Amino acid sequence: MKTITKKAAAAEALANDQRHFTWTCDRHGETAHSVGKADCIKCKAEENARNRESRAALKWRTITGGRLPASYRTEQPTLRATYAARPEGYEIDHRVAKIARDWQGNHIASGLHTVCNVGAIPKRLNRKKANYFDPDNFRDQRPANAYPGGAWDPELTEQEWARVELLVRRYGHDRDAAVRDMQAQIARQHTIYLQTNAA
Repeated sequence: MKTITKKAAAAEALANDQRHFTWTCDRHGETAHSVGKADCIKCKAEENARNRESRAALKWRTITGGRLPASYRTEQPTLRATYAARPEGYEIDHRVAKIARDWQGNHIASGLHTVCNVGAIPKRLNRKKANYFDPDNFRDQRPANAYPGGAWDPELTEQEWARVELLVRRYGHDRDAAVRDMQAQIARQHTIYLQTNAA
């Protein structure tokens, strides 16, 4: 029985115009490897996620001149997983920007590089949002609770009321039903947050 080396398997796949070949990884078992460097695809993805998260943390420290919060070491694996799971066409956004500014351009808040402050949003929306801070209308920039002024406060924001009025005026929806639907959506988001961030 003739055994084939990893390098030979990569060369054979390259000769057949394939981008990947199957080989046994010490960490992931039998999995796809890249033809170019014969790296395990899963190991490379994990390494890239670590690098992206480390660059984001370094950028945060450089921009704000601050140190990372005490929780950073314990949250680091979750932050790396967040960066690794980022869908195509999305960017990891700090909900409250590292240096958040009001409509006049004044520095009014500093967002932390923590699990609760990062999330994937579409690239276009992230660019539009920039570092603007408006917790009156952006629920993501509020404290994570259901109390008045919190992210899941059932009281609608000005923009949410404007959406309700648009539904009523343009599409003939019932105002009370539209408000109930919006409040139910807020409650669902609260439930999802509690389930995914349970200690």
